[in-house]
Amino acid sequence: MPKETLRDKLDGNELDLSLSDLTVIPVKDLAAIPSATRLDISCNSIVEISDSFCSLRHLVVLDLSKNQITALPDQFGNLSNLAHLDLFQNKLTDLPPSFCHLTKLKWLDVKDNPLNDKLKTVAGDCLDNEQCKKCAKQIVLHLKEVESELERRRQKRLKLEREQQAEKQLELEKEKERKKQQKRLEKEKKRQDYEAQQLRKKQQAEEVAKLSERRMPEERRNGKAESKKVQRKGGSSCCFWFLSFVLAISVIAVAIYFYCREMAPLQQYCITLEGAVDNAYLTTSTNVKAGWEFASNRTAEHWTTISNKSAEAWTVTSKKCLEAWEFTSREGAIVWEAAHQKALVAWQVVAELSADAWHVAQERAALLSQKASSFIEEYRK
Repeated sequence: MPKETLRDKLDGNELDLSLSDLTVIPVKDLAAIPSATRLDISCNSIVEISDSFCSLRHLVVLDLSKNQITALPDQFGNLSNLAHLDLFQNKLTDLPPSFCHLTKLKWLDVKDNPLNDKLKTVAGDCLDNEQCKKCAKQIVLHLKEVESELERRRQKRLKLEREQQAEKQLELEKEKERKKQQKRLEKEKKRQDYEAQQLRKKQQAEEVAKLSERRMPEERRNGKAESKKVQRKGGSSCCFWFLSFVLAISVIAVAIYFYCREMAPLQQYCITLEGAVDNAYLTTSTNVKAGWEFASNRTAEHWTTISNKSAEAWTVTSKKCLEAWEFTSREGAIVWEAAHQKALVAWQVVAELSADAWHVAQERAALLSQKASSFIEEYRK
């Protein structure tokens, strides 16, 4: 609608657009005439009011009666200067909660609208001027309560969303901390495995070195023992043949002696033979004595050597036993220290997990207590 036409219908501060076959309110044109504080748009075919209509805050009196309006804009309460509102004979079933901000509203007519039962009871009959004033007051108060209830629900919903978000954030932080703890444990385990592997390698190297040292004296002793066996074997063979020779000579000499006594014709030869035998006996006795002395001396030498070797072997054995005991003591101390460190680490992990579990339990208990308090307050209301 042209501005000139609207201005032609302006009478002082009153603009009459009734019976104009309007289906849409010309908000832009009305905004250009801020002096029109009283607006009559009754008896038209308006079904819907745009949100931009709520910007006409200069309106004081508004007549929207006898239209087909089904709902008012959500921001209708922005018409803060509105004091007189006629909504007679429309198709309204409810009023927006922002309606409670119309604190200057003194007169309201909502009869002949299919309002919900609660709103219809609050509005009353609106049959005269006093009832319309009362209707305005009751509707504003009722919608304030409705808005307060909606605000409480909205705050409760926001609080619940914040709690859920906080709980979700807490779970994420706990999961993150759990992963960090797991990584620390894995790193500590790898470090311990590496140290244990290095310790095993060191022990194996020491054992190989000690085994090599142990084998060298044994090989030397085995070589000397074999040479002694050969010497003893050779000496035994010589003694055996020497004794056999002496025994044979003795037997021959005895046989000749008895033969010469029995055979008288051969005494001359026997005397000569006896002299030879005596010489041989003396020689043999001398040789046997010399051999016995030689054998005694050799035996004494061998006994001295065996005694010395036994003493050396006892000294070496004692030294090895002492080294083995020192090694066992040292390695036992290392193993005990490693076990002690692992026990300390395990105890720290258990303590941290217990603290986390206790913290979570306290938070859950506080959350449950808050929810229970909210539920009790809501139940009382």
